[in-house]
Amino acid sequence: MEKKKITQKIWAAMLAFVMMFTMSNMAVFADGENQTLQQRINSAGKGDTVQLTSNVKEDIEIEAEKEIILDLNGYTLTNVENHTIHNKGKLTVIDSSKQKTGKVDNITHARAALYNDGEAVLNGGSFTRSQEKGSGSTVSGGNSYYTVLNHNTMEIHDGVTVTQSGQYSSLLENGWYNGNENKGGQNSKLTIYGGTFDGGLNTIKNDDYGELVIQGGKFENVSQAAVLNWNMADIKGGTFTSDKAGILNGYLNDSMDQGKLSVTGGSFTCGENNNIIERMGGSSKIGEVAVSGGVFSKAIAADYIAANMTSVSLETASDTKYYIGTAEDIAKTVMEKASEVNTIVVQQGNLKLEYVKEGIKVQNSGNGEVVVNNEKIANGEVTTKHQHKAVKTEAKAPTAAQAGNIEYWYCADCGKYFADAELTKEIKKEDTVIAATGTTKPTQKKPTYKKTSTRKIKVSWKKKSGAKGYVIYAKAGNGKYKKIKTVGKVTSKTVTVTSGASYKFKVKPYKNVKKKGKTVKKYYKAYKAKGKNGKKTVKVTYKNISGYEGYVVYVKVGKGSYKKVKTTKKGGTITYTNKNAKVGKSYTFKLQGYKTVKGKKVYTTIKVIK
Repeated sequence: MEKKKITQKIWAAMLAFVMMFTMSNMAVFADGENQTLQQRINSAGKGDTVQLTSNVKEDIEIEAEKEIILDLNGYTLTNVENHTIHNKGKLTVIDSSKQKTGKVDNITHARAALYNDGEAVLNGGSFTRSQEKGSGSTVSGGNSYYTVLNHNTMEIHDGVTVTQSGQYSSLLENGWYNGNENKGGQNSKLTIYGGTFDGGLNTIKNDDYGELVIQGGKFENVSQAAVLNWNMADIKGGTFTSDKAGILNGYLNDSMDQGKLSVTGGSFTCGENNNIIERMGGSSKIGEVAVSGGVFSKAIAADYIAANMTSVSLETASDTKYYIGTAEDIAKTVMEKASEVNTIVVQQGNLKLEYVKEGIKVQNSGNGEVVVNNEKIANGEVTTKHQHKAVKTEAKAPTAAQAGNIEYWYCADCGKYFADAELTKEIKKEDTVIAATGTTKPTQKKPTYKKTSTRKIKVSWKKKSGAKGYVIYAKAGNGKYKKIKTVGKVTSKTVTVTSGASYKFKVKPYKNVKKKGKTVKKYYKAYKAKGKNGKKTVKVTYKNISGYEGYVVYVKVGKGSYKKVKTTKKGGTITYTNKNAKVGKSYTFKLQGYKTVKGKKVYTTIKVIK
């Protein structure tokens, strides 16, 4: 009897343990039923939405007959030992949470966050491998794989993020690593409409039997290439940034590794020592490459540019960008950027520019017909002549109270005035004016008022081993990072910024290397820097001030009282500068003028500037 009781207790304890383990891995229906996420998916009807209500650790499989919507709802789905999601049916992934924090994670070697053998549409969520250990093209670290792998049909839209920190496996694989395993011989079709893709040996790998279309999105890579194409790829848009090659392309055969690449749009930036498009190692040749559109950080080889396309470079004070497109599209682009450009080089194709401002250099380095301001440009460099587009203003007689003007011509593009229709007699604007007959007194200029506020910030950062200097970048509020200063081998620098905005900083280290006998800068990847507020300077300027015997400037800090800070008897331009203003405090300025009436000064407020 005692033995039976002990046995019963053991069985009861075991049952309680099993129930506790099982319930810890359950998702809760709204109606209170407890089921695992897999059970909920299995019981869902066609087109039903299965929503996560907590973080879940399971290996999920969607069978071929299933058609469901998986709503991450801000929670994380993590695998146990297999692919986190193995889809064989029709799957749509969304994230309905306000914060958009839904995530699909995989932590196991040779397993993907999403392995697709069916039809998948990704409309939301973040897909990652949080414990990826691959540290190089030959070092897996014992835990590496694609974050997403597609063997059938997949669409990816804005709102999706795919990441991985490793450099052994590509981030996203479309197609087959070994095409001989594709028994059906069908292409894997991936269309990317948007999203963010960051990391991997290659960010997007279009492998055996892969059929890739990219229409948008942001793609970043530091290891090998933003895109690797073995079969068929059509890039129509997106932003591609790589520390190495922009695109690697290769041909092996006419069946599954055809090496066909078409680029009709997008923005591409490659590493300093690489090219935008390069041949993939191990390929028999680079394949068929046709570039007919896009913006590039380096020139595209002539062999890769599609027939009848025009290729130009536009050089500004800060950088040089390369553009490819039809002659009409390139002409439109050049004119849109005319105010920034100082040199135009036509590498290939025809180009007709009806108007280019004076001083811009144009070079025709190809064999096409280049026409600028109705003048043909042969091979070589010229400074274009300005072609005025002047508009005539008819003569107008003055009256007693109103000025008139002579007959003249004005070119708005260059801001010049002329006295003749042939535009040979240049005059000044004031030469066009005929004074009113009742007075010749010049019109009093209108007063203007301005307040500027700047502050000093000490920017500091961690030392980068081997760096010879750093480029400091700053971002105001939600704006973009802009280069503000280049420094040497220091780890801090005080900079001046505009007050009133919050700033973030980062630095990009560089070292000097030899390239073709010249010393050039090689940049490392940028990283965050800290900023510490220092002194604040506030300056107020009043211009064209007159009509009083003297003037007084007052300042008020926050909600305090006004204090006199400057007195002067000179009008015109009046300024006051406080170089020790406090960060976080508001400063209000008041200008008063005074006149002496019956022996007493009478003050009048001219302007208050907050």
